[in-house]
Amino acid sequence: MVHVYVIHLKERTDRKEQFLGATKTLQKQAKVHWFPAVKGADLPDTQLATYSMKGKTRKAKAGRVGCYCSHLAALEKAIARDHFPLLILEDDSLPTPGAANIQDLFASAPQQACLLYFGALPVRKRRTIKNYCGSSKTNRWQPVKSDTQLYGGHAYGFRTKAAAEEMLVFLKANRVTFDSALVRYQKKHRDRVAVLCPFQFHQAAGFSNIESVVRPTRLL
Repeated sequence: MVHVYVIHLKERTDRKEQFLGATKTLQKQAKVHWFPAVKGADLPDTQLATYSMKGKTRKAKAGRVGCYCSHLAALEKAIARDHFPLLILEDDSLPTPGAANIQDLFASAPQQACLLYFGALPVRKRRTIKNYCGSSKTNRWQPVKSDTQLYGGHAYGFRTKAAAEEMLVFLKANRVTFDSALVRYQKKHRDRVAVLCPFQFHQAAGFSNIESVVRPTRLL
């Protein structure tokens, strides 16, 4: 069975209701676990100082550190409980229209891939790439394009425990903004990353607790 960890701040009941209403099919296909997010604002300054993240204010940096710590903790718990295959979603992630069976998607993933993207924000030369997957309507896994960075902390996964352990080691050595850490992994291990086209998940519009801004829908 596929396990889905949804990283969630308890007070964002709006996001939980939105997710539950939009993912009824996913809930039948996989075991969904609600994983409590780390609130960066509650972390001491001494801990925040150990992360290489820029932020104009303490609140901004704390949010980014909380995001990083949340994903790290989710991975650690999944490894401890052997919850694989594993899909990790942020609570503002929603399935795109016509999303495929999650078990079939994991079964078709490349054996050599460690990091699997089920959704992403593709960027080239600091510009968002529109229509990254082209007009393809058939689900297919492909390598990340050499001139592209994928920012996809809202929807990614691992087929095996060994793959998650590999990523955990990498993350602990790269204590930067979470999406940026994944981009570093892409650049260093491009042959170990696969992206699913068309994307299966997008980020819903709404207020981002991490960025402290209203974020538009990321549906590319």
